Amino acid sequence: MRAQVTSGGLTVAGAVNSPNITGGYTGNAIGGSNYGSVIAGGGRVADPSNWALGINTITGNYAAISGGTANNVVGNWGAVGGGAGNRIFQYAYYGVIGGGATNSVSGQLSTIGGGNGNAIGGIESVIGGGFANWIDSSTDAVIAGGAYNYTAPGSGQAILGGELNTIGTGRDGHGFYSGGVQGSLPEHRWPYSFLDDMNGSASGDFSTIAGGGYNAIGDAYSFIGSGYENWVAGYHQRTVTAPWELYDTEGCITTTLTIACPSTYNTVVGGKWNYISNAYVSNLGVEEGVNLYCQTDGFAFIGGGTENTIEGTIAQASAIAGGHSNTITSTYSFIGGGITNTVTGLYSVIPGGQSNTASGESSFAAGTRAKALHKGAFVWADSQEADYESLAADTFNVRAQGGVRMDTSGAGLTLDGPVIVDGMTFTYTAPITLTGVLTNVRLLYYQVP
Repeated sequence: MRAQVTSGGLTVAGAVNSPNITGGYTGNAIGGSNYGSVIAGGGRVADPSNWALGINTITGNYAAISGGTANNVVGNWGAVGGGAGNRIFQYAYYGVIGGGATNSVSGQLSTIGGGNGNAIGGIESVIGGGFANWIDSSTDAVIAGGAYNYTAPGSGQAILGGELNTIGTGRDGHGFYSGGVQGSLPEHRWPYSFLDDMNGSASGDFSTIAGGGYNAIGDAYSFIGSGYENWVAGYHQRTVTAPWELYDTEGCITTTLTIACPSTYNTVVGGKWNYISNAYVSNLGVEEGVNLYCQTDGFAFIGGGTENTIEGTIAQASAIAGGHSNTITSTYSFIGGGITNTVTGLYSVIPGGQSNTASGESSFAAGTRAKALHKGAFVWADSQEADYESLAADTFNVRAQGGVRMDTSGAGLTLDGPVIVDGMTFTYTAPITLTGVLTNVRLLYYQVP
């Protein structure tokens, strides 16, 4: 038979292994079959109209509640520092809640520092504080703070702050969750639904969202620094449009952007409406707009701008530094900036400008509406609103309606082939100099009727 001593509201109950100690409000209680647990204080008479008011209870062994009201520890070796309505569930061994309200831990070795309505279902995970954050069956996950942030079942995810950020697609493969601690987490479906129709659940293992709002990662080894409505998608192809559009009966929306396939090793540092989809792709978004990446071989990079796209099955190790509505669908290619430029040729470059195309392998296009259509073609076009195309491979093509000027500081210009002027060919046996070319052009002017 166990001995029990009560003095001044403090109860010490003997046990086979270790006594229980109950302090604070007289209604506080430790389970009769439990041992080695302590309620240091807190508690009060329950108020049906206020869930935060009530007794503190322990039904675990070697557990502790330091104070507060309506706190409950069921798991062994669990501890609640204070606050109201916090709970450590059964089998959440070594779980800790520092304080706050309606926080819950149901995974072993996990900790919630404070805040309101936060929940951990995974093991060895941490929520620092904030409101209605949820770590769902993840291992070694962290949510430092913010509100309505969520990590799906997985490993090593981290959300450092912000609100309505998510990593992973959840238990059922959908980009939404509902329920939570005492119903404190509302159902939330992301404005863009790419997370809502993937083939299975994506964990977002070892991915990080540093802050911002409405950011989401759907696959592993990815990063979003901050910003608003940035996404790293994964798996299945989806078509999405602006967040104010409605979903149809199948969860789809209007056709403005395509996001597809697995997405790992991705980066979005910030910006708005930036997208990454498919494997090994990187993006740094700094302006409002949409950056979309869709390729399988990856290691691609977008520095910023709006509505830039790297996509295709061979778009490996390509880069867009910035600009608007630029597109790369080839490997080892580059666009520096500008607007509506397109690279489809391997190893090709557009440094900037407007409506340029580099479709030939190892080609270069710059200016306005320059079209490098052949392998090795170099095309530069002036500001005229008309296409200027290369005519053959490995050619140097320039359109300059204001004339051409070359300054060699007196060194001269040497050519190793014939000079063709308006279809007429001049052939020289000696090396061609700029002076000789100009002399013959002048003679040609006087000879032509």
